[in-house]
Amino acid sequence: SFCRNPHPEDRYPSCIVQWQFSPVAKYRACGALQLWNYYASSATFNDTFVAGIAGAGYVYLDSLGPHMHAYAHRAGVAMATSDVGVVDTGVAMAKWPATSREAVDTYVRTARNNSGTPQDFPSAVLNACGTAWGQPINTWLEDGTPVFNSVCHGPKGADPSNGHYLYYYRGSLNATDAARDFATRILWVHDTYYLPTPNQPLFLYAFGGLGLYGGHDDFFLFLQQALAILEEEHPDTFVAIGANDMARLGRLANPNNVP
Repeated sequence: SFCRNPHPEDRYPSCIVQWQFSPVAKYRACGALQLWNYYASSATFNDTFVAGIAGAGYVYLDSLGPHMHAYAHRAGVAMATSDVGVVDTGVAMAKWPATSREAVDTYVRTARNNSGTPQDFPSAVLNACGTAWGQPINTWLEDGTPVFNSVCHGPKGADPSNGHYLYYYRGSLNATDAARDFATRILWVHDTYYLPTPNQPLFLYAFGGLGLYGGHDDFFLFLQQALAILEEEHPDTFVAIGANDMARLGRLANPNNVP
């Protein structure tokens, strides 16, 4: 309902958006629970959900210290109860780097080590700026759980984003033609990181928000135009998918073939 084509006569495709939402909303009284019920019941094929690691904001796993295990236990139950399996492990900042692979692995194993948590929650992990800290753009934990690292730095000498390259907010996009700028960035990431391997696609994800999207006057039209540019100039190269499909296809693409 949020991202269908508002102008059926146009050539712009529909797009799929992963909405980040607090998995603990079901435990909250009144407003938060009603809001979750509304979004969950009105979601269409184009609306999928990602668990925000801190619920309403960010938590940096490296900063939790001895509290991380208790937090991961609660997060695992919340994700399973809300049926939201893909989780965002926060974003890098000056004080805290991107979440390490070891911390992600501990978080996932701890979240699942609970009698109230099915073994497929979390089903996949989004790790902001992992590529800037030496992690592959797509990687897998030993048990086959896919970890998708975002790209925060673009080409040297030609990146005005200040650490927010594959993002569509914070004013880093060209306001004159934000969709073209965003499509160009997606293509650069593809050309830089993609290694042609049979049955192993490159999974990319970009952060953004409804209020700040490169100066464009319509969030959904902006995304649709960017997808249309990519399809027209690079047909059959890029496909927009939702959170659950990203987790499922990511596990299938594991080169180690862990079932």
